[in-house]
Amino acid sequence: MLSREKTPLRIGILQTDEVESVLQARFGNLASMMESMLCRAQVARFDIHVFKVHEGEEPIDIRAYDGFLLTGSRKGVYDDDPWIGRLLTLIRRLHAAKIKTIGICFGHQAIAAALGGRVQKFAKGWGVGVQHYRLVDSSLARRNGLGDSVALPCCHQDQVIKLPPAANHILTNDFCENAGFAIGEHMLAVQPHPEFSVTYLECILRMIESRIGAPFAAAIESLKRPTDNDLIAKLIAAFYLGLDVAALADIET
Repeated sequence: MLSREKTPLRIGILQTDEVESVLQARFGNLASMMESMLCRAQVARFDIHVFKVHEGEEPIDIRAYDGFLLTGSRKGVYDDDPWIGRLLTLIRRLHAAKIKTIGICFGHQAIAAALGGRVQKFAKGWGVGVQHYRLVDSSLARRNGLGDSVALPCCHQDQVIKLPPAANHILTNDFCENAGFAIGEHMLAVQPHPEFSVTYLECILRMIESRIGAPFAAAIESLKRPTDNDLIAKLIAAFYLGLDVAALADIET
């Protein structure tokens, strides 16, 4: 049996936006959602440090951390805010140092843009609700008990339309072709939001209903579907541990 990590994994959360103020008391902030997601896996302890990169905060010594996690944002990676350019430079440093880094939604797009991919506002509109994504990499699926597809919350208009040159395509559906990719053993990026509860997503969707347009009704109906959030939380925790989900069963509790 493997021993559970006695020393907490030191994870830097690179927070790139704020939860709407009217929702913060109920749902917390983006970083706390990410921390809750990691803790749900129940396979390691995490020592979380939050850097509000959208406010200019950055880690001083990236090698002092076991990994980093990039949040979503209402911004686009192509926007000219100075912090976005600095974030892309930071991602390139993390990649060069092979430090385990995970990006979700905007974070997924930022990793792609920083490492040679391309991101743009998608002409076909919004991807919203609980969506099914097919596993492109069958070996990844087998090792992690994922089956052929996963159901996850999403809310985005931007998409990665060209993967970075070194990327291994891992997740797709008919609306979002490049919904997930990995680079080596140290970069993992997914478009959907495994940290979002369907309750939180519903609040967000209702706040932006007029912007979403026609897909809104179907998105609300999709929230009745079960999600694979907990399984993806385990996959993410396993990624930081350098394991597959199947190996987590051998970790002593």
